[in-house]
Amino acid sequence: MDIVTNKKVHSQTIRTNHRQLAVEQDAQHVIKTLDLCPIINQLVHHEGWSRKHAQKAAQQYRNYLLLFVKYGKYTPLPPSDDINHVWNAHILQTHAYMTFSYAVFKRYLHHYAHHPRSNDAAQITKQNLFRRNTQRLYYQEYGTYIKPVRSSLSRVLSPFKKLVRAYIRELTEDMESGTNVARHIW
Repeated sequence: MDIVTNKKVHSQTIRTNHRQLAVEQDAQHVIKTLDLCPIINQLVHHEGWSRKHAQKAAQQYRNYLLLFVKYGKYTPLPPSDDINHVWNAHILQTHAYMTFSYAVFKRYLHHYAHHPRSNDAAQITKQNLFRRNTQRLYYQEYGTYIKPVRSSLSRVLSPFKKLVRAYIRELTEDMESGTNVARHIW
């Protein structure tokens, strides 16, 4: 390769790297300024999370997205359970998630929810990848590991809290409307 051709290739590589860096910086800005309040409220009001836990998990989700922008193209990065819940809550806000996804990834970012008992081998692989890739890179970037924000008991009780809240809401509405509440007594 002659010197002129070598300079052209080098110049094109530099331009490509600058473009990629600019795209990555734009994506990081969108992630850092993403309003997670509606997602936190959804976790608190509809999933039975405490506000403190929802805020902590939302921050982990934000950090995870930043990792995904930086490394996700080259490395599989499965989320933690709490990050997975926040991601699912984000996806349920379909318009906001679609707008966000295109702004950051220039495409719809599909999320393949992991089901703990769906396939033991696949689950073990995801757990290994989570420890080897996600945790390692998270520590490298943020100086801490991803830790569960909810206790095991909170995870078990969360669906029941949701049912109790729905029951109380229904009972309150019936009382306010003058409906016979005897149907609520077992």
